[in-house]
Amino acid sequence: YVKSNTGKVLLNDCKANKFFIKTNTGKVCGKLPIGTLFTVKTNTGKIEVPQIKIGEEVGAICEIKTNTGSVKFQ
Repeated sequence: YVKSNTGKVLLNDCKANKFFIKTNTGKVCGKLPIGTLFTVKTNTGKIEVPQIKIGEEVGAICEIKTNTGSVKFQ
């Protein structure tokens, strides 16, 4: 669980089954393992996350909530 009021949240190659990130303002970005299922909710900001392909096994769940700021994962 990561919570931030302002500032950038960066996750790179983290190993976990579930991620929960909540921020008011600031960018959330990074690179997580292939097979991560993203659920993203934002009031304003651009969302760019990889989509799981049909038949691909879900390896982790990443839930992100932000009021303002972009979300970008590779």
